[in-house]
Amino acid sequence: MGPRRLLLVAACFSLCGPLLSAR
Repeated sequence: MGPRRLLLVAACFSLCGPLLSAR
């Protein structure tokens, strides 16, 4: 498992965070 996967997950959370909040 590389750090790229972690970065991807972090980005997903960052985008999903506000999206879920808006909902």
